[in-house]
Amino acid sequence: MIVATSGVSFSTVPPSFGNVSGEEAYVMNMYTLPRARKKGIGTILLGKIIEEITEKKIKKVRLLTTELENHCMLKQDSKKVILRWS
Repeated sequence: MIVATSGVSFSTVPPSFGNVSGEEAYVMNMYTLPRARKKGIGTILLGKIIEEITEKKIKKVRLLTTELENHCMLKQDSKKVILRWS
C-alpha cells in the first residue's frame, strides 16, 4: 500500500544572473497519509529528492510548502540547502 508520495521535475528556463545554466528543479506533491505521519517517511522521500538534485548539480530549486511540509523541511535541514541553492 502506498502511504506517501513526492515528486520533482527538472526544467530549463532562460539563464539569468542567479541561474546561469537555466537548469532548475521543482519539488512538488509531497504527501503522507495522516495515519503514516510522524514516522520519518516524508523526511526520507525529501532526502532522496535532495540526493537526485545534488547528483544533477542543479543550483536552482523551487519549492512551495504548507505548514505540514515545513516541519519535514526543518527536520531535514533542507531549508538551509534550498536557500543556498536559490
